[in-house]
Amino acid sequence: FDQSKANLKIKSKGANAPYFDLIRASVNLVVASILISLATSMKLPLSTTYVTFMVAMGTSMSDRAWGRESAVYRITGVFSVIGGWFFTAFFAFSVAFLMALFISYGSFVAIFILIGVAIFIVFRTHIYHKRKYRESETAESVKPEALTGSKITQRCSIHVRDVLEKTSEALDNTLLGLEKEDFRLLKRTCRQVNEINEKTKKLKDNISETVKFMEEDSIETGHYYVQVVDYLREIAHSINFIITPSLKHVDNNHKAFLPLQFEELKQINDQVRNLLAEISAIISKQEYQSVPNAIENQQMILKSIGLIRKKHVKRIKTDEVGTKNSILYLDLLAEIKNLTLYSINLLKSHRDFVLFVNGNYEKVLGKKPD
Repeated sequence: FDQSKANLKIKSKGANAPYFDLIRASVNLVVASILISLATSMKLPLSTTYVTFMVAMGTSMSDRAWGRESAVYRITGVFSVIGGWFFTAFFAFSVAFLMALFISYGSFVAIFILIGVAIFIVFRTHIYHKRKYRESETAESVKPEALTGSKITQRCSIHVRDVLEKTSEALDNTLLGLEKEDFRLLKRTCRQVNEINEKTKKLKDNISETVKFMEEDSIETGHYYVQVVDYLREIAHSINFIITPSLKHVDNNHKAFLPLQFEELKQINDQVRNLLAEISAIISKQEYQSVPNAIENQQMILKSIGLIRKKHVKRIKTDEVGTKNSILYLDLLAEIKNLTLYSINLLKSHRDFVLFVNGNYEKVLGKKPD
C-alpha cells in the first residue's frame, strides 16, 4: 500500500518489488487450511468451498481495494452464494417436511391425492400450450388484404418516424439518467426501448408474409421494404446497446462520468437529435433533395465522435477515469456512431423505396434502380 515515490521507483525497476496478489493468495491458503483442519479434527460438518470463499472475502475486505468499481460485485457475490446455499437448503427442507407430514397423516389417500395433483398439472400445462399453438396458427392463417406499393410506403413512413422519435427520446433520457444517476428513469427508458425492439422485430418477422401477399405489380418494391425494415432493426439494436449498459452501470453504483464527459455527450446528443429530426422531416415531406445536407450533418457527428474518443484516450493515459467508466463511455460513443450510420442508410433506403414506387427513381437520382 506504500504509494511513496521511493517505493514506486522500486516497483518500476522490478527490484524487490512486493507482489501483493501472491501475499493475499498465501494468506488465503494458510487461513483456509487452518480452519478446515481445525473443524475436521473436531469432527464438525463444514463445506470446504464455503470456508475458502469466506476467507477470500475476508481478506478482500481488509485489503482496501474496495471502491465503486468493484464493491457491488463483491457484495452481490457474497449474498448470491450464501443466500443460494441457505435458501436451497431451507426450501428443500420445508417442502420435504410438508410432503412427508401430509403422507404420514393421510397414508395411501394422501399419496393418491398427490399423484392426482401431479397429473392435473401436467394435463393443464399440455392444454395451455395446445391452445396457444392453435391461436398462433389461427393468427397466421389470416390473410391480409392485397398490399400495394403506396400502402407499404405509408406504413413505412409511419413506422420510421415513430422509431426515430422514440429513439431520440430514449437517448435523451439515457444521458439524463446517467447524469442524475436516476435508476427509475433508466429503467423506464429500458422498457420503452424494449417496446421499440418488439415493434421492429414484428416488422422483420412479418416480412415474408408482407411480400407474399403483395400485388404482382408491386413485388419489386419488396427489396426496398426489406432494406428499410433491416435498418430499423439495427437502430433498435443500437439504442438497446446504449440503454442496457447504462442501466447496469447505475444499478451497480459505479462512479459517474466526469462533468466534461457529460458535456461531450450532450454535444453529440444534440447533434444526433437534430439529425434524427431532420431525417424524420425529410421522410414525412418527401423532400429528398435535402438528403445531401443530412449526410453532411452525419459526417460532422462522426468527426466529433472521433475527436471525443481521442480526448478520452488521453484521460485514460493520465488515470483520470476508471475501467468501468472507460468501457461504458467508449461503448456509448461506438453505438451512437452506429446509430448515426444506420439512420442515414435508413433515409437512403426509404428514399429509393418511395421513388421506385412513385416511378420517379431514374428521374430524381439519374440512374436506374439496382
